Amino acid sequence: MSAIYKNNKYPLVSVIIPLYNYEKYVADCIDSIANQKYKNIEIVLIDNASTDNGLKIAKEKLSITGINHTIIENPYNLGICASLNLAVQKVKGTYTSIISSDDLLANGRIIRHVQILENLNKKNIAVCNGPIQVMNEDTSPTSNIRLVGDLVHSDHFSFASIVTKKDCPTLQGCTFITKVLKEISFDENLFYDDWDFFIRLSLNDHSIFHDNHVAAHYRLHEVGLNRNTKKMIESRNKIKHKYYNLIADKDPKLANSFDYTIDFWNLMGLSYQSKLVDWMISCLKLFFKNPFSSLIKFREIAWSFKNLILIKFKYK
Repeated sequence: MSAIYKNNKYPLVSVIIPLYNYEKYVADCIDSIANQKYKNIEIVLIDNASTDNGLKIAKEKLSITGINHTIIENPYNLGICASLNLAVQKVKGTYTSIISSDDLLANGRIIRHVQILENLNKKNIAVCNGPIQVMNEDTSPTSNIRLVGDLVHSDHFSFASIVTKKDCPTLQGCTFITKVLKEISFDENLFYDDWDFFIRLSLNDHSIFHDNHVAAHYRLHEVGLNRNTKKMIESRNKIKHKYYNLIADKDPKLANSFDYTIDFWNLMGLSYQSKLVDWMISCLKLFFKNPFSSLIKFREIAWSFKNLILIKFKYK
């Protein structure tokens, strides 16, 4: 145990909650923070112009937790990246975690991550990352997998492993050194944030420490962010435009793997759009681009096709 705990000194940890229309879940999210075994927490909740009762419920719940908190109310929906940038500028903690208002922090996550970060001597470590446990809408766990699926896991994150998604740290699973988080803002031109942020984190020579314990619980439900696949595909293509030439100048082989990774995950996204012809064309292009990698990923591609068929006939 770190000496800071022996001396009963706890560095302030800020927890950011971005909220948009999750009245059904936000109280549980706040409870997961209030129930942490840690003495010094603040909450910064930023509401992105919710149209339901989520903000009202959040205010009522925060008022009875006893946790210091700040509430930011956007006058209109700014998008997740702009909202996070606003919230990050308001936090006061030495460390910062981010948890979506429909998800949960894992028990004991904050104290564990702070202990790890306080005891690390490596100056370039900027964040402690833990895996995500997927849960059903009723909070029953499904399996201990990362958000993107059952990929080969490594404890040694690298630029190459991040741009090819062989390792996939997530904002939900991370506790950041706040100073670094303030320096590397989220790209407000993108719909979603995780991948682009960690690419830039790596480009700025910051490293990620992996903790094997579950850090957060990700809720599967029909209105989750991951269902807006059209915007996610657009964001991936923007990420390709941002980084492909930069990567190609350093490592052409890695650039090709980066390009394939984007096309592969866009194919996965197309399976949610019930567009059979578009999916088939993209699938053929993927196999022509890299037959070997496509054969390795055949199981995931077959799942994608099955998912497309199920969704297509479900909504007919």
